[in-house]
This record gives sequence, C-alpha cells and structure tokens, in this order.
Amino acid sequence: MWSAYRYSDAALEALVFDGIGQHRVTRIDRSVAGAGGSDAPPGAVYAVLLGFAATLEQEDGFAPLGADGYFDADGRVVAIVRGGVAYMPDGPAGTGRSCAWGAGLLGWRFHCSAWSEGWLHAKLAFRGTLFAVVTLVDHLLGMHLTYGNALSITSKEELSPSHPLRQLMQALTYRTDAVNYASMVMLLAEKAYIRRATALTPQGMTDVFAYGNSTLIWETVPDRISARGVDTLVLPMDEDGRDFYDVLRGYADRFLQETLVRNPFYTGSAPEADSPTSIPESPAATPPSPPPSLPPAADTCGRDPHVARWYLALSSRLPPPGLPQPLTCASLADVVATFAFDVTAGHRHVGSVAAETEDPCFAPWAWRTGELCGTPRQSHALASLMSLTSQEQPRLVDDYSFLFDSPAAKTLWWELQAELLAMGERVDARNDRREAEGRRRYRVFEVDSLEVSIAI
Repeated sequence: MWSAYRYSDAALEALVFDGIGQHRVTRIDRSVAGAGGSDAPPGAVYAVLLGFAATLEQEDGFAPLGADGYFDADGRVVAIVRGGVAYMPDGPAGTGRSCAWGAGLLGWRFHCSAWSEGWLHAKLAFRGTLFAVVTLVDHLLGMHLTYGNALSITSKEELSPSHPLRQLMQALTYRTDAVNYASMVMLLAEKAYIRRATALTPQGMTDVFAYGNSTLIWETVPDRISARGVDTLVLPMDEDGRDFYDVLRGYADRFLQETLVRNPFYTGSAPEADSPTSIPESPAATPPSPPPSLPPAADTCGRDPHVARWYLALSSRLPPPGLPQPLTCASLADVVATFAFDVTAGHRHVGSVAAETEDPCFAPWAWRTGELCGTPRQSHALASLMSLTSQEQPRLVDDYSFLFDSPAAKTLWWELQAELLAMGERVDARNDRREAEGRRRYRVFEVDSLEVSIAI
C-alpha cells in the first residue's frame, strides 16, 4: 500500500467497498432532493455522503473538511463533489502547493508555489474526511460513548451480579468504563489528542458531535444491511456480517430460552411500579426519581422485572426511538445479538484505521489549503493516538464460562466458541476467494483476533 497504488482511484474504491467506508455506502434515490438524490451526478448509483463536514469550523489556514463520493453500480468512482464543484476522474489532476523558507536579496522569505485544484485534492479531501468522520462520529461517539457506554452502565445499574444476563454483559463490557473515561481525558479535553490531530476549533468539535447525535439511530444488523440498499455487488462487511450476526442471534436465543424461560432466574412477583431501582449513595445524595411503570409483559422474557428495567433503561440511553417495543424474547435476542455485534466486530471495523493514517499524504485529518499532505503536527498527534489505542485485548473466542453460575450457561458459551471457530473458517475461505478475484481480504471477522468488548 506504500506504492503509487495507494493514491489511485482503485485504492479509493477498495477503501469504500472493501474497507472502512462500507457501512457508510447508501443507494441513491433520485426521487428525493439533495446530495443523495436528484443532485447526484449522472451515472452514480451509490454515494458516501460526507459533505456536511464542510460546515465544521477549522483553524485559520486549513482547508475545510467535507466531500461527497459517488460510485457506479460496479463500485467505480464517478465523481467527488466538494465545495459545490464536481471533480471527475478524467478531469484535471491538479497540482499541490508547497512552501519553504528561502534566501533572497532582502533576506530570508517564506515562498509558496503556485497550485491548481483538481482530482488529487478532491480524493485527498474525501479520504481524509472519511477517516475523520468514521473515527469521531462512528467510532468515538457511536461505539464508545453511545452504545458501549449505555450497555455497560445499564447492565451494572439494573442487573445484579448473579443475574445471567449481567454475567453475559460482564464479558461484552469488559474494560469499557475505563477506556471511555480515558477517552474523556486523553481525546476530548481542550488540549488533548483530537484537537491536536485535527484542525477543528472548539465550535467545530461541538458541531461534529451534534451532527453525530442527530444522525445516530439504533437498528439491528439485518435492518442496517437492508437500509444501505447495495444490491449490485457484495460488501464483505455484509456477507461476513450476516454470518456473524446469525451465530450471535442463535446463541442469544438459546441463552435467553435457558435463563429466562426454561429455568428463569426470577421466579417471584414483580416489584411495585414505583419502586426505585437503586438507592442513594449517601444520606446527602438526591434520591433518584421513580422509574416509569413497566409495561405489561408481552411474553416470558418480559416477566423478569430486572430484565424489563434493564431494557427500559438501555432504551432511554440510546438515540430516539430507542430499542424495539414491546419487550419479547425475540426482540431481546435481537438486542443482545446486535450489541454483541457492535462491541466486537462493529468496533473493530470503525477502529481499524492505523495502517491508512500512518501515511500523512493518504488520509490526513487536517491539511493546509492547496497542499496534498497533512501537516507534521497533526500527523504526529495522529500517529501517537494510534499507538496508544492499539494494545491487544481479550478475544471473543476465549473461554468466559467462568463468568456464569449456571452449568447450562457455561455449556452454551462453549457451544458458541465452537460456532465462532467454524465461522472463522468460512470467513477465511471467503477471503481466499476475494483475493483470487483481485479484491482485498476483509479481516474484521477473523475470529482469532476479534476482541470481546470495547476495551481500547
């Protein structure tokens, strides 16, 4: 990837349809107005819409983020629209701006070369914006601060340590609280890594997270795949993702049937509707507001008041409209499987950016107007950030049976381990086929390195 191929159109297409841009691909609907509809360039079938980032306030001297990428039915790039201008692959390539100090008759002066905007600048802006948006919105805000945070906090507050669902969540939320606290200190503070790796002003930081909060929506994995509408080619994330989700969904269904239906953890009567789920930490603390009344149980899974409160609290911590209603064994299995998907493979997909961002000219998060590479300060901060967040963590395929009290739950985990290993063989076979077809291996679902939680 360090060859000239890295900057080619083919590499950009692989980045979108074989790499980190897959989850942001949408099918163009020309019956509606806007960049993803009637304003799309002729011949475009799919789009990756990142133009909103142009409105994010940057420090003086830096080029704005933002670019919309358009692709045909075969995944070939058709155009990149940036600043209201459509750049085409067969259009002017453009030339880069470079600046240096030089000696002259009047002493040392700072000289900058002439430059012209073109296709190279559009591709740089698209690549850089894609990695910045995926990291800030999809990874940090979405996976860490929304989904991982909600799952970890709710599981600890609403489920006792002896509840089987809490014991399952203990694995899926391992170290999530710690890493999210660290992200607040090391990434989000005024002079922390995100500000140093980008050119965003404090207002720009506020706006990018406001945009993320306005667009996040909780959906099951099959619903996300359907919403993308990609039907003329196969995205590896969808192909492997369906396989992985089916394994998780089957496990979740068996786990819930065992722990909530056949041998239910809760066998008593439901608590009063207005009884609090927690007590004040001290006499001086403000007592919590009474939780809302639990809705009538739709089936056996909803009769456990601990699970019902967990489901209700988890839904309240997610972007509207929250989790599917009503709570049933089927909806609960969907929720457990989707969260398990997100904190493992979903997190790995949006977090696997180190190899691409190590090149300051491939996908910088900040660059000066006219230049074709990122600046030294931002590039160094980005490299430091990647090194700090790349430690190896426990894997999903490891044995966590020690977390469960129930022998049946232990057996179910061992069965899941076997299913994951079998799935890993299918993923390897599909990656061999992709390589034979001239495509890249998609390594997110390789189970020997798939982590069990959002822990780093």
